[in-house]
Amino acid sequence: LPTKSLKTKWIALRTTETLPRHHIMRWMRTQTSVRHNFTLFSTAFAANHAAVVTVLSLSQLLLGDQGSYQAASLYITYAATALLLSTPLLERYGARKTLIASATLYSVYVLSFPIALLFKSHSARLAVALLGGIGGGVAAGCLWAAQGTYFARSAAEYSRLAAVPIEQANSALASTFALIFLGMEVVLKLLPLCISAAVEHGPPSPPSPSPSPLAPLAPHQPTTSDIVTTSLFSVVALVSVVGLFYIRDLREDGDDDAQPSTAEQRTSALLTRVVPAD
Repeated sequence: LPTKSLKTKWIALRTTETLPRHHIMRWMRTQTSVRHNFTLFSTAFAANHAAVVTVLSLSQLLLGDQGSYQAASLYITYAATALLLSTPLLERYGARKTLIASATLYSVYVLSFPIALLFKSHSARLAVALLGGIGGGVAAGCLWAAQGTYFARSAAEYSRLAAVPIEQANSALASTFALIFLGMEVVLKLLPLCISAAVEHGPPSPPSPSPSPLAPLAPHQPTTSDIVTTSLFSVVALVSVVGLFYIRDLREDGDDDAQPSTAEQRTSALLTRVVPAD
């Protein structure tokens, strides 16, 4: 909530009710921490996902036929994981641990690109590409299910602490997530052009068209720009995993630790009654 709104509610409470100051201050800190935690989650998730989709769009250009096989292994594994494994893993390990594990596997997928580019052997590149694709598929199958669960719990907690309807909480958090998610993807997709211009002293040359739509893709000779770009995306993906370690482990609404205390219930009730929620 805006600072002005919090100050207004604070004054209204202090002039109409006898409520310990530390209860209100704790409520204000807790509500702010929910937004900060969600912003950290959104930023780390968006950075990890943006690094993945960017290198995925460049896979055929960077790896040629191996990139096609890698993408196929990713999509097949993704479908199988989403159907068979995502729900059991989420129920067993929870949203936070599933997010961290999935983002780590996603990072392995991104990291497979600079490693594959270092090999000159076709078979070695293919092996690295397939391993990365399988890891990325498992990650993709679990990541979005965990994201949905974590988002729902964050909205429920914010709704309870801010004393606003769940619909309003969903809308507020969704706008924050969408802004960070789309902004991060745009920035990282523009990054290869900037790196290419800086390293190669000019924009990247478009790939030569194949003589036939059925002809195999010509083997790509990696450039310094390719190595730098994919390595930087790998760093972004790995750093995002570190960020996910700092998000809170939100419990189910039915857990005892998730239930509001008497002071929290009274504070939220007073805020709702004294000053309407914004």
